[in-house]
Amino acid sequence: MLPLKRAAAPAAFLCLVFTCLAGCAPEARNLKLYFPDLGEGSSVIIKHPEKRDLIIIDTGTPMSAPKLRGIISKEKGYKVSLLALTHPHMDHSGGVFDLVSSKKPEGIVDNGEPLGAAGKRNKFFRWYDETIRSLPNYKAIKRGYTFHSGSLSLKALWPATLSGDWNANSLVFLLSYGKFKALLMGDGNRETIKELFKKRSKLKAELLWVGHHGASDSVTHRFLTNVSPKVAVISAGRDNYYGYPSKTTLKELSDLGIETFITGIDGDITV
Repeated sequence: MLPLKRAAAPAAFLCLVFTCLAGCAPEARNLKLYFPDLGEGSSVIIKHPEKRDLIIIDTGTPMSAPKLRGIISKEKGYKVSLLALTHPHMDHSGGVFDLVSSKKPEGIVDNGEPLGAAGKRNKFFRWYDETIRSLPNYKAIKRGYTFHSGSLSLKALWPATLSGDWNANSLVFLLSYGKFKALLMGDGNRETIKELFKKRSKLKAELLWVGHHGASDSVTHRFLTNVSPKVAVISAGRDNYYGYPSKTTLKELSDLGIETFITGIDGDITV
């Protein structure tokens, strides 16, 4: 059982602590996940419990790049062992150039999304394709890819194939450490969820990073009851252009008693 304690924190910083009573790796420091408030952008920073390594999933927007870099720089002596970009949308990959140049991640992965016409008419996507995807440490990954490091694993559950919907094609990761699991949905939506259930009947995790900023297409009742998270985190800016998260999504989470935190309201969140 993983009891949850909500700790008082300065300003908008919120701390969630899962105390592992059984099944954690022996003599290990705590696994930490940071969900920074990057406005409309999304990012998760995973601090390795056994090594001086960071795993970064998504990099927020171009405007939020300095804040993300600042947060990472505070982890003195830590290197970025893996940078995973769930998909090329700029609110998830916008800080990639800054991060790659300043932190020099050892490995870079994304879903290999074809950029098509967007890669020709949009300079950001063209630069992304020409620079990031041409790096020797870059790799396009699909379902089944697993990053192992000590007792920690990060497994890609999706995509197996690519449709025309960039959000539905978002990489979805299951982070495991001992008996603790976090399901990290990126921009995954109901189409993603439907495909996940075709491949995997059980998706249980203590922590859910809600897909697509908590939009109306981000969850289903079946999905939430299957995952059965104790805590959900939504990356969405305050008063954002799209009105995320959806009231419908928040009601679904509330009706199931899932404690939910939103970066634009609760600020930087640490688990």
